Amino acid sequence: MRKTLSIILCVMMLLSACSFAIPASAAPEGTAINTADEFMAMVSTPADATEPPAKYYLASDITLAGTYAEPFWGILDGNGKTITVTNPIFADFSGEVSNLTIKGEIYYTDADAAGFAVASSRGYKATKVTNNANVTVMGNGKHIGGFSARIVNNTTLGIPAECWFVNCVNNGNIYIDSTADEKMRAGGFSGIIDLCHFANCTNNGDIYAKGNICIAGGLVSRAALNKGMNGGEAFNCVNNGNIKVEDTCKDKTGAEKMGTAGADAGGIFGHVGCSGNAGWYKIWGCTNNGDITGPYRVGGMVGYVYASGSTAFVDIQFCV
Repeated sequence: MRKTLSIILCVMMLLSACSFAIPASAAPEGTAINTADEFMAMVSTPADATEPPAKYYLASDITLAGTYAEPFWGILDGNGKTITVTNPIFADFSGEVSNLTIKGEIYYTDADAAGFAVASSRGYKATKVTNNANVTVMGNGKHIGGFSARIVNNTTLGIPAECWFVNCVNNGNIYIDSTADEKMRAGGFSGIIDLCHFANCTNNGDIYAKGNICIAGGLVSRAALNKGMNGGEAFNCVNNGNIKVEDTCKDKTGAEKMGTAGADAGGIFGHVGCSGNAGWYKIWGCTNNGDITGPYRVGGMVGYVYASGSTAFVDIQFCV
């Protein structure tokens, strides 16, 4: 007993004599942003530049009254701070964003809308980003999402607009009631993405889409619009939001043609695939807890798989 006690005391003395400091979180890199004016004054790295992308980090919570209008390519570290919005933060964002919370109310008429960025020319990666902003589009709008409205491949440059979402959450409700004569797309994260990857992401927001040929999904409304350079995967993701589609599709004579032209709804993806596509789609370990309602094609994981003239495949495993 005495020997055991001596050993314990020796170990305690050694521990107290040595410095075992717990590594601190890495300090944010780049230029500090303290105000909305400083945010709007950020300088984007040219997309064709050879130098590393510009780096910025939030040093304070800020409130934005407008949208960063020019295409932005760079790295934004939210640093655990919050941006309060009444408009999308970016019109066009490419690069990386992390450790950020978004809150507020966004209401648009006759335009696409999202909490973070309306579009992305080159794709982006979001890590530990939470959107709490409700997003509403009325009138002639087509795409809506908690994070992005549309992220489609840049066919002019021949590059994919690839997006990664890791440990991200959408808590905002997504609502679109559109009079546009083209397809409506509403998603917890994005209305449409050509090439997307989700890992450990959750949608808690309710999604409602009403319009001509509506599509809605817990993560993405439609994965893949343009053939080639596209696909989608979701690993360990959860949808808790209720998703409802109301289709107002009309035929060439103007008569209502309800639920016969693509009114799709799914807990993870509303619609995947496109004509002549060689993409791939994986949904592994995902759970849908929401009520999915629509007049045509509805599914717990995916509402509709389109594969005309394509070699695309869908792999769904270990899901609930």
